[in-house]
Amino acid sequence: MSVKNSVQRGMETFARRVQPDDLPEPVRKALAPYCPDDSTGKLVAIPPQRYIAEYDRWYNDVLIRWRQTPPRVLSFDEDALVVVNGNTVDTTRVQRIPFTDLLEITHVSELLYSFVELVWLDGERVERIKIEFNSVSSRLIEPGLKQARVWLSTYPDPVDQPDAPCDHFPYKFATFTRMSLLDGERPVMAVYEPAIRKSGKVRWGCHSPNRAILLTPQRLIIVEDARPGWWGNPYRMAQRYVPRGQVRRVSLEPQPDFTELHINLGGTYSGHELVLPLSEAQAGQVYAQIKAWMD
Repeated sequence: MSVKNSVQRGMETFARRVQPDDLPEPVRKALAPYCPDDSTGKLVAIPPQRYIAEYDRWYNDVLIRWRQTPPRVLSFDEDALVVVNGNTVDTTRVQRIPFTDLLEITHVSELLYSFVELVWLDGERVERIKIEFNSVSSRLIEPGLKQARVWLSTYPDPVDQPDAPCDHFPYKFATFTRMSLLDGERPVMAVYEPAIRKSGKVRWGCHSPNRAILLTPQRLIIVEDARPGWWGNPYRMAQRYVPRGQVRRVSLEPQPDFTELHINLGGTYSGHELVLPLSEAQAGQVYAQIKAWMD
């Protein structure tokens, strides 16, 4: 394979900005009802991504099963995200996600692997989408996520409330918490919780990863570094954003080794729940501050 073809093949794994004329006809037709004439320059095409789904060991061999994500086109409008999945007549499917319906935005990065997961309410039904991409392309995705957070910033900023410091967090968490704030956004609560390890005979993994929890006048922000049940991962960071207006109820449920903080989001009869294991020392403080923040 020539160097030119190798470079071209590598570039095909990265998201890129596109014009409507660059898209296959089924995608253009699917976008037409949602995208105004000034949407030029706001479209991001994400090519299919190939990842390991699972693997098994068989003696000295490793059996790998692969999965592939669909091609996607994202259109970040003023008040919504439009996602087109697929690029043929038979596979094209459109989802419009109004920012006002968002319950949670999660952005995860791990070396060259990244994804954005959005959870929102469609009527009384909770919907979810996971958009995976090469981390090199994050610069094209992050402005749209920032736009959604700005759109949802509707609460006044209390000028008489001092900022909660987060400089005492471990350096990685202090850096990512600052990166998670919009320009001028101030934390009114900032708590760092080390990973809660599993005790007893089963010592592998953890109940909860290393985690920072922030409250700002506009949202709840959670920064964490591992999948549930895993040890801390130095290369993985997750930033989760919950609009203040979507937080409905909070409660505590004691467990043998920790206390669970339950945060209910969304509608009265249906919604989305966050469950955060916390140490007993932190749980009461975080619960009280979230309750006061909701009022």
